[in-house]
Amino acid sequence: MARTTLKTKKAAPRKATPKRRKRRLQIPEWKSLPGWLYTIVCICLVGGVVLWLQATGGKTGVSDSIADFSARNGLLVNNIFIEGRYRTPAQDVLKALHIKVGDPIAAFDPAAAKNNIMQLPWVSSVVVRRTWPDQIFVHLNERVPIAVWQHRQKLYVIDKQGISIEEVRKDSYPDFITVIGENAPPNALNLLAMLSLYNDLKTEVSSAIWQGNRRWDLHLKSGLLIMLPAELPDKALDILMQANHDHQLFTRPLVRIDLRLNDRMIMKAKDGTDPALLPKPATPVPTVTHGTH
Repeated sequence: MARTTLKTKKAAPRKATPKRRKRRLQIPEWKSLPGWLYTIVCICLVGGVVLWLQATGGKTGVSDSIADFSARNGLLVNNIFIEGRYRTPAQDVLKALHIKVGDPIAAFDPAAAKNNIMQLPWVSSVVVRRTWPDQIFVHLNERVPIAVWQHRQKLYVIDKQGISIEEVRKDSYPDFITVIGENAPPNALNLLAMLSLYNDLKTEVSSAIWQGNRRWDLHLKSGLLIMLPAELPDKALDILMQANHDHQLFTRPLVRIDLRLNDRMIMKAKDGTDPALLPKPATPVPTVTHGTH
């Protein structure tokens, strides 16, 4: 997880300007105040701006004149801290802030910056805070990818809510299961939770198709197809894994194991022979090949 910190660069010394002939100018009366009184007035005005912005939570912008005035009195952005960033590019966050080091901090709008950052694909939530007199803090919470979704010949990485984060290449997440189907993403988390009980099976699943908006077909790397039922698919997997333990099903030349029927397991061999029928036990037997949760 990266932390980005930007700090103010020292300003280059100003070049000396040639002296000009003095001429009489009309000076506003308030600027003609004694030095000590002028300083007090500036402090009160700047303090008023700070108190007003704190009272409004920074959600209200300020006029250019107030921002310029506060900037002339030292209220500039000196530090920008970005925390929680892992996959989100720092430059994208800085661009969304609409402010940079050296800008008037009174002109910064935390609410608008938060809305902009929330539009970034990997960001699930964000806290944006302005700390007077010169610091801006950004803390990101990023989405956690869990699977790849194949949709209309394209691949997208998705999070546990089933939200599509961004388009990816085929080799971007080689260890992820690819889910296929219009409504596969919102159902992917439950599938992965179920498969996590059977680590030996999960590591062999290359893709899963959400069929009829009600059940999954699992495609193993070996080419074997496992058809799960719509009701109680976890119980069906219990029975399958026990049968595999007893009869080494996954090592046989099978192309399909159909678990959709309540009272039987239908298997089809690669040589095209008639499906073999194996009775299912009346109650699930204890599993013996569970992985870790």
